[in-house]
Amino acid sequence: MELLWAVIVFFAVTFYFLPTIIAKSRGVSAPGLVITNVLFGWTILGWLAALLWALIERPELAVVGQPAPLVTAKPSSSAVPLNP
Repeated sequence: MELLWAVIVFFAVTFYFLPTIIAKSRGVSAPGLVITNVLFGWTILGWLAALLWALIERPELAVVGQPAPLVTAKPSSSAVPLNP
């Protein structure tokens, strides 16, 4: 009987935090979503708001590296040749 209650509690907590789990699995970093889920998830409206937020929010893309700026030298009249 205790195992049954443990399984029920596990699934209830998992369901409660489903919006947060979905957001983290999608790569969304939204602390407000977690706060909304924790504080207002017990209401149906708060839980649905957090779920919609998790599904609508776009994931942040990691910037691996930025290309170096293209620098072109413009010839000038005062340029001194390197090899005369």
